[in-house]
Parts: sequence; C-alpha cells; structure tokens
Amino acid sequence: MKNLLRVLLIFLAGSLAAQTTSIPDANFEQALIDLGYDTGVPDGVVITSSIDTITRLSLINKNISDMTGIEDFTALTYFNCSFNNPVTYLDFSKNIHLEVLTCSILKQLVSINITKNIALTELNCRSNPLLTSINLSQNTSLITLDIAENGLQEIDVSNNPMLNLFYCHVNKLTCLNMKNGNNIGRFTAHTNPNLTCVEVDDTAWYNANFSGAISNASFSVDCQNPCNVSTSDKEYATINIDISLYPNPTNNFLFIEMNEEIKQVEVFDINGRVIKKIPSTVKFIDVKDLSKGVYLLSLLTKKGRFARKFVKR
Repeated sequence: MKNLLRVLLIFLAGSLAAQTTSIPDANFEQALIDLGYDTGVPDGVVITSSIDTITRLSLINKNISDMTGIEDFTALTYFNCSFNNPVTYLDFSKNIHLEVLTCSILKQLVSINITKNIALTELNCRSNPLLTSINLSQNTSLITLDIAENGLQEIDVSNNPMLNLFYCHVNKLTCLNMKNGNNIGRFTAHTNPNLTCVEVDDTAWYNANFSGAISNASFSVDCQNPCNVSTSDKEYATINIDISLYPNPTNNFLFIEMNEEIKQVEVFDINGRVIKKIPSTVKFIDVKDLSKGVYLLSLLTKKGRFARKFVKR
C-alpha cells in the first residue's frame, strides 16, 4: 500500500511539473505578472495553461535578457519583443501560428530561428547590428519584411513570392537574391557598399522603379553569385571580445578562458535551440553527449552575453 501511494505521489508530482513553464528571466516573468498572466513575485515558473492560449503579446523594453519560455506561448499570432537587451537568441520554432513578429533594436541578438513559421506575413527585425544571417526560405507567406540596419551579409527572398514591402538597407550585403517570380512593390537596399549585383526577375522593371534604391549595385537576372544563407554558419555570429575555447574542435571537454566571471553557460545547436544550460560559474563543459557538428556557446557575465562557435567531432 505504501509503495502504491509513493508511486501515485511521484506521478502526481510529475503531472504538476508538466503543467508549468520555466521562465528563468525574472524581468520576463514580472512582465507576465504585470499583464495578469502570472501572480505573486517571480519564482521562475508560470502555469502553462495561463499562457498557451494567448494570441497577442507585447514585451517592449522590459529589460529581458532571456526569452526562454516563449516556446509555450503556442497560440501566439502577434509578438513584439523590441528594445530588450542583452537578448542573444530568439527561437520561435514552437510558435507556429505567428503572423506578425517584431524583434528590433536587440543590440546583442546573434541568432533568430523562424524556419517553422510558415504563417508569418510580417517581420520587422531591424537595428540588430550583430545579426549577420537570417533564413527566410520557409516563410513563404511573407508580405512585409523590414530587416534594415543589421549586419546581414546575404539575403535570399527567392522563396517569398508574396513579398510586397522589403527594406534591407544599411547592412553588409554581398549577395541579394530577389528572384521570386514577383516584382516587389516597395524596396530599398542602399548603403550596402559590398553589394554589386541584385538578382531579380525583371531587370527593366526594377531599373525603372528602383534605380535609387541601391547604391553601387546593378540589377540582373543572373548575378552568378548564389546566396547560401539557409545553410550558412554565419547565422551564429560572435561578439568580438577576448574569449578562448580549447580544444576546438573537441571530443570530450571544452575549456573556457575569459577575463570576466561567467554566470551561466548555454549551448545552442545549429537550429538555435538550447541543448545545455549550466547556471553556475564554470571553467569547462562536458560535450561528450553531443552529436558531431557546429554549436554556439553563449556566456552570461556582468557585462552581458557573449557568444563563440565550437565544433564537436
């Protein structure tokens, strides 16, 4: 009888745990409390049933540094998380109903995953200077796209045939493919000094309507410079500070040298998903259980979050 009771208690505890969502960032949870989706003071969790039916959420300028937990807002159609620093990554792979997403002025954002958001019609993701790559290949419903003033090096919207407004000025582009079977209605790509050719469907139409939208480039039906953002490891950029990881590549352990106290270590896979989170000061991490491939290491310090790539072999 005692054994049966113990099993029932364990089952009940597991069931209760499954009904909560981890929100490790206290400012994120406080914002939810202020909106009435949680109660009391931040304790690191919210009841999942109180958030999984929310369709619109605005978290502008809430001093949030970690958006972990957003994955359980599975009904979201509108989300705005602009002016939050130091957010370094955003993963919306579980928010498959998103239609409008705004994630601008995130000064330390290095990675965004929107590859599962096929319902997305509007994306405003500008003024994120450390964002060097974005994969738009699955966002076939996009109508409005503003990704200006980032650090993007390649943009391919050839799989976005409904695109009507497209701003990508003030980036670091070397490749821009707009050959999507549709002449875009509003477009700017000026102040990309390394961009020499923009691939389009109708050269004459773009020359007649958008000759002032590009600086030193020309329009062509074949630039002979294919973009590769869908598989580019540039999607996981790094911040230029003094961090040493060794050995890199590694088989078993990855040692970290940094002149700042490390508060937390997170490991991301190439899809932007957190696969390890260590909430303590560390000098090395065990990576024996990781599959072979490229990963992003995110380090939280008093000065913010910093990121570096490493290879597990």
